Amino acid sequence: MSILHDLSYFILAFISIVAVIITLRRTFIGYISAYTFVIPVLIVFYIMPPYLDIIMDDKFTGPLYSFTIYYALQDNVTATIYNYYLSCLMLLFTYSSTRYNKTKTLSYNISVQQFLDYFYKWRWIGYLALVAPIIVAVLSNDPSFYMKYADRPRLESNALQILASKLVSIFLPIFVLLIVTQIRKLKNSNYNISYLLMIIITILLVAIDIYIHGKRSVVLLFTVLLLLVLLLTNVVGKKTIAYLGLLLFTLFYFYLQFYGKNIEEAEGFFSVYKGLRIDFSRDYSLKFVIFHEILNDSYVLPYKGASYLFLASFFIPRSLWPDKPYPYAVYFTNSAFGDFGGSYLYGWGLTTSFVMEAISNFGVFGLVFFPIFYIIIIHRVEKLENMFLKIIAYLILMLLLVLHPMSSVLLIIIFFTYKLLIRIKVPKFRSYKF
Repeated sequence: MSILHDLSYFILAFISIVAVIITLRRTFIGYISAYTFVIPVLIVFYIMPPYLDIIMDDKFTGPLYSFTIYYALQDNVTATIYNYYLSCLMLLFTYSSTRYNKTKTLSYNISVQQFLDYFYKWRWIGYLALVAPIIVAVLSNDPSFYMKYADRPRLESNALQILASKLVSIFLPIFVLLIVTQIRKLKNSNYNISYLLMIIITILLVAIDIYIHGKRSVVLLFTVLLLLVLLLTNVVGKKTIAYLGLLLFTLFYFYLQFYGKNIEEAEGFFSVYKGLRIDFSRDYSLKFVIFHEILNDSYVLPYKGASYLFLASFFIPRSLWPDKPYPYAVYFTNSAFGDFGGSYLYGWGLTTSFVMEAISNFGVFGLVFFPIFYIIIIHRVEKLENMFLKIIAYLILMLLLVLHPMSSVLLIIIFFTYKLLIRIKVPKFRSYKF
């Protein structure tokens, strides 16, 4: 078993490097699909962390408060299964990505320009969306709630404060499109100062909206979405996007120094790394469910399908259905403290993802369900002609890998609502396939 364990790290590293090379090469020659974004997310959040531990010469054991996560990370069988499973995922996704050529991906042609022109024509709606969360936050009449950014008493939020945060989540793609269309206008106008001023004003208003939202995840989401849309629309060159990405993620690192959970008392790079690893890596949570659910029959959910039942009925008030299941993160957090299947509400929760939730709902079949589901969905997404729908779909597919599905529910609703408007041929949408 020791040989298989050691070999698994070599195989995963080799396949990941090949996947990165193929993905980067295809991206820079214009072969863009959902895999262009899904594969890097898997590498950064699921594959890189264990290798960084090796480089740091540190045995990561999870959060200090969770002995159940500790046991999972100490088990070599779990690590071996995990490495071979991720190797298979990378092979499947990389091979599947080669099926899409330029004719089946978003090409930088008149359809993209038409979409950007159409969006800019109706930009006043975007500006209304930009100021809406600010207006709602002011109407909440509780400025003390916003005195802190990350450590707010969220359980005491009033209805308007909750609405303000939700509006930011819903309108974030619109905020990004506003910035991108203005960058395009700036370039086309030979860098007219008025367009530059509008970009600055828009970014300042977005910063206020992000502050109103009040969670670190929205900053990362905005950063990734901005880079994604710039890449899809080709408003700026790929090298510029690469430099901008390095700049934005560097700024995000320093931002975390001020608002980062688990690093408030960190001293030095190594201590900061260990704190950020808890926040942003997803390997330890996936290993948790492999160890406890597949190898040891300790189940996160009270019964199979419980969290999916919640997702299907999230809109039903608990007052009408007291026994309605809770979100997956509630059960996972309880399980991290040893209360498997429990639903105690701590007021906070560990971050989960679609893949680990699939395992908890389907058991070992969840390992197979996840890649099959993604490959089928991506195949359908790549058939979409509407650029806005593609952007939202790509974003959802990335988010599901690093956050629990409930975080994407609003985007999923937007996706299907917009798709329905196109299908029923509402005049405003019918003439623009983008």
